[in-house]
Amino acid sequence: MVGTRPAHDDYVRHYAEKIWALTPEIYRHEDGVAEHPGELRALVEILAEQAAVERRSIDRILADSRIDEADDWAVAYLGQLLGTRLLHPLNSAGRRTDVGHTLAYRRRAGTPRLLETLAKEVADWDAVAQEAFLNLLRYPHALDRTFPTGPVTHTPRGGFPDFRRTRIGDVAGGPFEDLAYRPEFRRGRGTRGRYNIPKVNLFCYRKYAFPLTDVTPFRLDATHYTIDPSGRGHVPLFQSGDLTRRDCVKPAEWDVRMPITCRRLNAVLYRLPESEGTGGPGWGALVGRTFESVDALLAAAAAAGAGNLPGLLAAALVADSPKARLLAEVDATGPSISLALGGGVPLPPHAVVGAGLEVWADGTTVAADVEALVDPARGLVELTANPGATGLEVRLVHYGILFPVGAGTHDRSNRVPDAGPAPIVTTSPVLSAVTGDRVFGDSRTYTPTTAGSRIDVTAGARLWAADRERPFVLLRPAPGQTAIEVRAQGVGASLELNGLWLGALLRGAAAGGSLCELRLTGSFDRVVLSDLTLDPGGSQAALVGADPEVIPHVRLVVAGRVEDLVIDRCILGSVHDAPGSAGPSVACTAARVAVTDSILLRHDTDPVLSLFSAEVRIDRSTVLGDCRLGRADINDSIIDGTLEVQDAQNSCLRFSMVRSGGRTPSPYECVVLPGGLPPGSYESVRFGDAGLGALTAACPESVREGGEGGTEMGVFNRALVPIKLTDLSAKVAEFAPIQAVVQLIVRT
Repeated sequence: MVGTRPAHDDYVRHYAEKIWALTPEIYRHEDGVAEHPGELRALVEILAEQAAVERRSIDRILADSRIDEADDWAVAYLGQLLGTRLLHPLNSAGRRTDVGHTLAYRRRAGTPRLLETLAKEVADWDAVAQEAFLNLLRYPHALDRTFPTGPVTHTPRGGFPDFRRTRIGDVAGGPFEDLAYRPEFRRGRGTRGRYNIPKVNLFCYRKYAFPLTDVTPFRLDATHYTIDPSGRGHVPLFQSGDLTRRDCVKPAEWDVRMPITCRRLNAVLYRLPESEGTGGPGWGALVGRTFESVDALLAAAAAAGAGNLPGLLAAALVADSPKARLLAEVDATGPSISLALGGGVPLPPHAVVGAGLEVWADGTTVAADVEALVDPARGLVELTANPGATGLEVRLVHYGILFPVGAGTHDRSNRVPDAGPAPIVTTSPVLSAVTGDRVFGDSRTYTPTTAGSRIDVTAGARLWAADRERPFVLLRPAPGQTAIEVRAQGVGASLELNGLWLGALLRGAAAGGSLCELRLTGSFDRVVLSDLTLDPGGSQAALVGADPEVIPHVRLVVAGRVEDLVIDRCILGSVHDAPGSAGPSVACTAARVAVTDSILLRHDTDPVLSLFSAEVRIDRSTVLGDCRLGRADINDSIIDGTLEVQDAQNSCLRFSMVRSGGRTPSPYECVVLPGGLPPGSYESVRFGDAGLGALTAACPESVREGGEGGTEMGVFNRALVPIKLTDLSAKVAEFAPIQAVVQLIVRT
């Protein structure tokens, strides 16, 4: 792994040559012919090293006067010079940006767009400001002028909506609605009290959207697919968002990072510009007319006798319409979804239709030009015709998560080697014996061959994904077996798994089983799991009338000796000693286990962690199940289950939440709940959902803000949600329009 890299400023060589050049030539000559040559040169190089240290110190002093280059400690001093109200020190990125942009904030104080800018720069959240007075109902009179209609539901400003518009339910209660409301004078709470003259609603979107390119979709049959490579049918698709595209203009629906809905995916406008009026026969009769669906355009084209219909659909597509922004490359900005069939070009927007595919759409009649039905809320795709052997290709989609954890396409440039071997080119590599580096260079699905369900590890072995890639590696035990053995060859072996999503495919008599073990055998000095996902199991999507297949839970089992087991930023199933719950006399175990910034999910009623002889340290992690440990040091974590620690006297429990019962160390600033967290405390506990492990407003405040430093407990401790919310509220209050009441509303 890459640590702190040394400076490459060549100061040492520069000063060595400079001092050497200033040294009289006679001494340089004598140093070369002396009995012990090079002693003077060695002294010069020592002096050069110290000169380089002093030069770097001088450079650092100058850099600390510039906000972009200053150390964190210097940011506060620069803020004092500007009179900035500093943000929380843990929110270092937001504090630096706030100090650097203080003067710009003051120049734009009181504008709605500044509120959105503050959310982006202080908290790194997308946000949309809604001035509530624009949505107040008014009764018309005889002297009224004609008010413009809203962009989504075409409701006149302050008027009554047309309930025939299907997108009313899609935008109601959000920042993009154009409906009208009666004034509400009560205090804002939930969905109440949002609309009044002084109110400004700032809708915040906290989740990130990361791109996935060239994913291998899961094939149910020739026309039914899941975009999720493991076959799950509940993984939502996100839009990429880009709030920097247009400054001083209210963001559009496609500008923020949020889940895509079917109605938004289908919302489209067609208007043929005059410059395209001669592009085909009969096109002139369509110039300047607006159509809100492809069917309306095609009907008008048929009436006008227009030809070259595919070209007409492409030429008349309005770039600033949701479907165009989500499915086409507009203004050098890539789409949020890009699909192709049979190795061809990406499907055009008119060939993709959003549909609810919870029970699929078999037998449904669609237009002749439609080639794919997409359910963005579940990540399902149904093709309208058999595309042949090549099938569906997923060129680009986006997934959402509150903060990077597990395998994903987030930035890992400081966690992967500087250089490595050539990426694996086949989707069926041989992994029977691994030494050195093996790299998966893309986000395809891999089914490696493991002879005898065993992988031999010699010396230092590393299996890692290239930066910003998320390969899905499907391990296949031999028919009838339910385990993959990872065996250390010799003494001093080490293994690192970085950036991979490891699943399992059980075959033969074991097919349909719900548990697969990844067993570490032999003697390892160190095993590191970093930005890794061991599939915690679930169920696949199924065709109509068929039962869903089981996705096995992958359990990490220590069946040998591991001196250090490091689990960092991972999503895992359970981790056990070899015999499971045999007791503290177990012989095969890890000496030290460190779990950091991770989510651990149980299998059925089994404990999530069963490590009786190891010294376990858990920091900033969420464990959804029971734990059976020998000695434990637990900090800023959520143990949503019973905790049994054998050596409670020498263990530690700080700033954490546990369920009452069991045997726990003496708690310090902890929360103990009789039945665990109440229902609704998590957005989701199902792997594949964008809100896995994220805490909601229903979670007790003592847990949401009970971590050390005022952060939340659990895996998203580093997301600093309560700190960013407090910082943003303070900055909004500082720069909000006079007498405006700004209400922060969290949407994702």
